[in-house]
Amino acid sequence: MANLFTFPEDFTNVVWTPPTTTVIANATTAPNGTTTADLMVPEAVSGEFMFIYTYTAATTSKHMMSLYVKANGYSKIMFREAAFTGEYIAFNCSGAGSVIENSGFSNQGITSIANGWYRIYGATDLSSGSAHPLTIKNLPDTYTTGIGPTWTPNGTSGTYFWGALLEVGTTLNDYFTSNNATTAWIKA
Repeated sequence: MANLFTFPEDFTNVVWTPPTTTVIANATTAPNGTTTADLMVPEAVSGEFMFIYTYTAATTSKHMMSLYVKANGYSKIMFREAAFTGEYIAFNCSGAGSVIENSGFSNQGITSIANGWYRIYGATDLSSGSAHPLTIKNLPDTYTTGIGPTWTPNGTSGTYFWGALLEVGTTLNDYFTSNNATTAWIKA
């Protein structure tokens, strides 16, 4: 197995393009007990607020994406594949957690972990040799449907992110990071 995301716990790294957002590194305790979760705070301007990770698939197949999320004012998050299929899935990371809307993802879901953390996941189609902008979007509290509106955040609220995982296939596996020689696993 391989985590196809590089820097899956460091959203300040340039591989995670964060337009019109402030990212604060190591802002809170992650699900594994370390202080390595990053805070994304959308700026107080009208726009869409997301991380974009461009991934070129080696094979045409489903790829499972997952991420740990904790609200710090904003609790709605979207995954979107923006090149090949346009598939997207939106989650509400509050209360019991729920999938708000799904357009094309399979094997999707949300699991409440502990301490306000949720693991969100779903599998999307990626085509071989194509550069896929995979997005993780903050959504406004008023979101109900569609690929995500243009909105104006308050500039102080945000969302904590940690532990992005991308694998070939449709199975949700335990989270792991493969960064140089270190590997860490956590069940959740």
